[in-house]
Amino acid sequence: MSSNQNQNTAAETTAVDEGARFSHTLIVPIQKDGGGAISTLTFDEPTIDDMILAEETSTGTNAHVVATLSRSCGITQGDFRKIKARDYNVILRKAGPWLGNG
Repeated sequence: MSSNQNQNTAAETTAVDEGARFSHTLIVPIQKDGGGAISTLTFDEPTIDDMILAEETSTGTNAHVVATLSRSCGITQGDFRKIKARDYNVILRKAGPWLGNG
């Protein structure tokens, strides 16, 4: 890993550790159901209620994470599932401490 990649990863982790919110500009914007594009998502730290509701309405680890993250950024699960893998992986790194992975 290059030093630039190390700095980016450290900055992403620090931003989440220091606050209850982060934003991510999508590499590939998505089209919302019903029209309109989404190019930036802002995630608020999920509450325990968000996590319980996600658990109750989903099966499997990925579905649970998608349900939690879609609630924390205020879009539908259907729209969240349109996010490309490159963006999803960055979002997972940034949200890792909230999901018990940081």
